Amino acid sequence: MVSGTVGVQFRYLKIVNKMSTKKQNDKNLEKILNIRVSAELAEALEETKWSLRKSISEVVREAVELYLDNNLQGEVKLRVDEILHKEAK
Repeated sequence: MVSGTVGVQFRYLKIVNKMSTKKQNDKNLEKILNIRVSAELAEALEETKWSLRKSISEVVREAVELYLDNNLQGEVKLRVDEILHKEAK
């Protein structure tokens, strides 16, 4: 029983270390957005992340940026472009 507990604690520490490393890599990512999607879209994102070798968050971020770039117009597009380019620096 004790060895099982040690194993669980070790796995927990391994997960925490991965999370802290991920946070260091995402220093510019300050906001967390929770979204609801259909089961089909969730499954599609799960498949996509493996083929692109990216996280679901990366796939969604890139898709949203592309969508905004292709669908906004005029002054709103200029303001959004300015915000996004400022973040990239």
